[in-house]
Amino acid sequence: MHSSPDTWKITIRDLTDATLWAGVSMVPEGKYVLFYTQVSTGEGKGFMAVMRVPRDKIASPSGNWEYLNKQNRWSPGLAGADVMKVIDQPISETSVRFHPSIHKWLAVSTGPEFPSPRAVVRTANSPVGPWSAPRTIYEFPEMKRENVGYDKDTFCYAVKEHTEFTDAKIALTYACNSMVLSKVMANMDIYRPRVVVLDLPE
Repeated sequence: MHSSPDTWKITIRDLTDATLWAGVSMVPEGKYVLFYTQVSTGEGKGFMAVMRVPRDKIASPSGNWEYLNKQNRWSPGLAGADVMKVIDQPISETSVRFHPSIHKWLAVSTGPEFPSPRAVVRTANSPVGPWSAPRTIYEFPEMKRENVGYDKDTFCYAVKEHTEFTDAKIALTYACNSMVLSKVMANMDIYRPRVVVLDLPE
């Protein structure tokens, strides 16, 4: 447990099939861990669902999955045809976090379009929703035509919130990349973490 990472023995295992991207964001809730899961319905299509596993089964979730169904109840197994669409957008990277200062859950991600020029927030009273409509909280300066250094091939993504730093604000990180690999290799300023601190939604 306290050994150097150099001595760790890594095991890779499939948690689900290819249509489910489990663990896009994970949140402990009581005796469970919630897995925010992208359900893919085709290239660039899908939605977000929630699955969960008991904390004491987290090392071996197979056979212990439950998913939130359309009746707002937990069903055994992997997300099925009756799964609840908690967010009507396929999101490969997001964060779901509780803010005690406003008594709200926040889901922070890029917008529904791709490539998205903005970060959005959804709010809810429960970690499984219902969630509000997405609201723009930040526009990526790297994707604005009028800004110095703009390149049409640059896009931004990987929006995450970090409540470990503050509850009174949104501490947000994101990254940018390029559709053209040679541009990334030539300009080391493109692909690096960005940090932004924003006000909480009213």
